[in-house]
Amino acid sequence: MKLRMVASAWSVGFFMSMMSGCIVAAEPPSAAEVALQAKQVMSESGSAEGPGIAVLMARGDEVFYRGARGMAQIELGVPMTSDQVFRIGSNTKQFTAATILKLVEQGRLSLTDPLSKFLPNYPNGARITIHELLNHTSGIKDYTEIDGYFIGAIRQDLDTEKLLAVFKDLPVDFAPGTNWKYDNSGYLVLGAVIEKLTGKSWHEAINEEVLAPLALTHTVYDDDQPLIANRAAGYTLDEKGRTENAAYLSMSQAGAAGGLASNVDDLFHWLRALHTGKVLTADSYRRMTTPVPTPSGQPADYAYGLSVVKLRGEKAFEGDGRIPGFMSVTLYVPEPAVTVVVLTNTDLPHADLSTVASKLAAIALGRPYAVRHPIALTAAQLRALIGVYKRGGSGRRIVTARGNELYTQRDGGSAHVLHAASADVLYFDEVLDYFKVIRNAAGKVVALDEFADEDAPAMRLPRLNEPAPAQALNKE
Repeated sequence: MKLRMVASAWSVGFFMSMMSGCIVAAEPPSAAEVALQAKQVMSESGSAEGPGIAVLMARGDEVFYRGARGMAQIELGVPMTSDQVFRIGSNTKQFTAATILKLVEQGRLSLTDPLSKFLPNYPNGARITIHELLNHTSGIKDYTEIDGYFIGAIRQDLDTEKLLAVFKDLPVDFAPGTNWKYDNSGYLVLGAVIEKLTGKSWHEAINEEVLAPLALTHTVYDDDQPLIANRAAGYTLDEKGRTENAAYLSMSQAGAAGGLASNVDDLFHWLRALHTGKVLTADSYRRMTTPVPTPSGQPADYAYGLSVVKLRGEKAFEGDGRIPGFMSVTLYVPEPAVTVVVLTNTDLPHADLSTVASKLAAIALGRPYAVRHPIALTAAQLRALIGVYKRGGSGRRIVTARGNELYTQRDGGSAHVLHAASADVLYFDEVLDYFKVIRNAAGKVVALDEFADEDAPAMRLPRLNEPAPAQALNKE
């Protein structure tokens, strides 16, 4: 189950040179170099006495680094280890999607089948296809967005039929196939389809179709009752930033959208098997990994249970999940077969796990991201940067200051701290994006060049002739 959140970040690098915005690739680093850099990433992920993190990095079938930091159970003083089992949230969707595709291969359903063929009483089921459930274009309301649902209802044990009753009669977000919106409910419906076709629970069917054949014995349905060896406890932060136990939810509510738990090794073996033809036929794999844009053209990055992204210019497949107490990211770069798995037992870590995984993968590729350290700007330097910058057609980015800190936000977004690596380079803690300050001949700031994920080409953000919200600055 993926619960949307504002991204945050961690930072590391191995060797990088940049000339005119282009990255010069280094030779792939050795296993020892990868391990050294990975440990640096993990040292920045939080306290060794707080919630933990487990990481695995590999190239091909060779594991370069497997490690852990922090605590698996803080109250009992149990250190985190790399074989700890975590709830993986929406990374479950990869397994659900693969199971559906296995059933397609067996001739038991088609991606173009209407939902009504399997669940005849589901509202509007005749117009919703299996394909639309898989790629989040069904328009079904995401039950995790129901006001107040996480206050109490999420604690109830519900079977699949009762869980579908929570949202099936709610107004849809859009007509099936006309738009895209991330939707946990759609994968719960897919779980119901799996149960209808197999006569087994969704998780028993997933185990039979894709887990057991790969001997993934540490990937299990985590419904609280069975004893699961090396299961990590889940944590969160209260409003004052103090660690506390994560809010309880019944894992029956996560279902086929987010109900599995796993460890770094199982997820590594899963990714290698999935992306090397050991799980699906070539046609099924192509369907699972190929996004199909909606008529509106958006999005272009989500396929079935995973996203297709770019990392250092390379095509990559990413899965991520967030569920109370846990976050997870899986990342696979086909060329040169780099795998990264990052798991943590907190839902509010120091940084965004997707950023961590990207940095680790970049290290394994030999093209790491830059290491930046903040410097203090003078009040005059801060003042020179404050303003409104045009972003795209009608978008804007506002840069302002509070005390000695710069903040920036896009229209309608929340403010984020903007650090200065120098007077002309500004960056986030949360993500890999950074800005280069553009000045005219007189030294006046006239634009920002925004580098998304630290990659060229940059987007030029011209400064507009309008004031930013007034903020008090400390004197020099």
